[in-house]
Amino acid sequence: MNAIEDKKTFFDRVYACWMGKNIGGTLGGPLEGRMELMDIKGYTQQFVGAVENDDLDLQLVNLHCVEQNGGRADVSIISREWLDHVHFEWDEYGHSLTNMRRGLGYPLAGCFNNFFTDCMGSPIRSEIWAVMCAGMPDLAAYYAYQDASVDHAGGEGVYGEIFFAVLESMAFLETDKFKLIDRALGYLPKDCAVRRAVELLLEKYHAGASWVDARQAIIDNFAGDNFTYAPVNIAFTLVGWLYEEGFTAQMLTTIDCGYDTDCTVATLGSLLGILYGTKYLDKYWTEPLGENIAVSRPVTGFNVPKNITELTERSIAARDILQMHYSQQTDKSVYTIPYQSAVEVYKLPLGSHKNNDLDVELYHQDGKPVFKPGETRTLKVCFKNHENIPQIFDVEADVPGFKAEPVHVEVPAEGKAECTLTLTAPVKKEIAYRGHLRLKRIVNGIFWDYEEMPLTILPSMDWRMCVDGVETEIGVAENRLSASELGIKDAKTLTFSTRFTLTDKPSTVWLKFCCRNPLKVELDGKTVIDTPDYTVVIPAYHRADNRKCTYADLTSGAHDIKITVGDVESFKELYFMPVAEKEVYWAYRIDTLFE
Repeated sequence: MNAIEDKKTFFDRVYACWMGKNIGGTLGGPLEGRMELMDIKGYTQQFVGAVENDDLDLQLVNLHCVEQNGGRADVSIISREWLDHVHFEWDEYGHSLTNMRRGLGYPLAGCFNNFFTDCMGSPIRSEIWAVMCAGMPDLAAYYAYQDASVDHAGGEGVYGEIFFAVLESMAFLETDKFKLIDRALGYLPKDCAVRRAVELLLEKYHAGASWVDARQAIIDNFAGDNFTYAPVNIAFTLVGWLYEEGFTAQMLTTIDCGYDTDCTVATLGSLLGILYGTKYLDKYWTEPLGENIAVSRPVTGFNVPKNITELTERSIAARDILQMHYSQQTDKSVYTIPYQSAVEVYKLPLGSHKNNDLDVELYHQDGKPVFKPGETRTLKVCFKNHENIPQIFDVEADVPGFKAEPVHVEVPAEGKAECTLTLTAPVKKEIAYRGHLRLKRIVNGIFWDYEEMPLTILPSMDWRMCVDGVETEIGVAENRLSASELGIKDAKTLTFSTRFTLTDKPSTVWLKFCCRNPLKVELDGKTVIDTPDYTVVIPAYHRADNRKCTYADLTSGAHDIKITVGDVESFKELYFMPVAEKEVYWAYRIDTLFE
């Protein structure tokens, strides 16, 4: 009898998984972001009972999602759960939630204007899928993909969550490290950075390199300024497992690698729990934590498990829900992984999961749902017909203020078709243009009914760029000004100017500028930042280098910004992010228009 079939053993492994997660998050949290080689001996903080940990928090949301929606828990349903229950504004969480709140569909909302799609926010959510899909790696990979697409669509974070979900799912049945890693790597594209980083680690290990040398090789080949970069941290998660024996030694070696330490050791703790059960977890690590679960304040509004025992019971029960749903599907193709990013995906009728009539995919020009005032751009609409009769539509874009001519399309029985809509934006800007893509169904030559999908279009961020005294009007899709995209080359002087309108009530606003170069910033004609310093570029809502951000008490209405860039020859990119005051924990983004 294997570890899954033996109910007592399975319960113990799942319990140890969640306990290992708590241990790792508690151990690694205080050291998160340290990028040097360390020598940690144990817990570095004083605490009583469980400590808050987003590595676990978001998996509780996924558990709730499955309990509420069963096997239908795809990216659209999980994203709805985020809107209802998740209020983090950190890194990829914040950018994805901003896109959701503005009305973008999925998986586009997970990648648009998101610097962090290659990071660790999704690989840390793998265990819930591994438990609910224990011994079923294909299913674990599918749900991990759906989950990761919420905030990492098209990025390395997706590959990281799939890798861990498959590895942990199979760890209930297999203990051989190299068989498990090889199996999990098989679910990843051969050229993705996660796979290459893990393969490099294996190469160094088999060549007899020390773990310190292997760590340095990973850094030399993959690391950058951002300590949350997934390929580096996923490799570091495996370092302790490969090089050491025993829970304590394995956990401490991984945390000594540094970088995103709460993520790496929390995942390793879970994996070791799945492999070896509670007997493997030293009392030094378990007793201070106890059984209770501490949930971060921004995760709220649902029935959270009160302790590890309840979490274990509920996640095993949820496994039964997914298993039943899967067993009832005659066509398993629904569980494929398409690896989509800059696209909005719908199943019609809306709300369908399986046996739907039509798949519809929306592709914005250049993958960006953004228009300049008066600009004309295209929207490609792709159809896949699951019916055994042709489907005929007039396709209309109904977005307030936009001009668009309908397009006729015939989708063959059990076939595919596509069409292209041409849209022209209004001159007047709005925070977001929210409307619908309407399919007018034609039966026997006459109108029969409508099917509507949400369609949101965003305004451009408009700037005046002055390069060596020559001024140009520019409009960008994201909050990023890129030298390569704007054609800035061999310049000596560079300024960017814009007028942004605060549409919210008067408030204290955190003006955040992410740029490596020295900067001078003027707000309404007054210098508010003037620094010669070079700094790291990490465009997250919740953090910034204090030398390049400032607080300002702003009235509603228009405000002028002028940015002068120093050392122009080395300039690569600049992010401007006006967000709510730093202390407003749940609502960093504010509504602004750039004119």
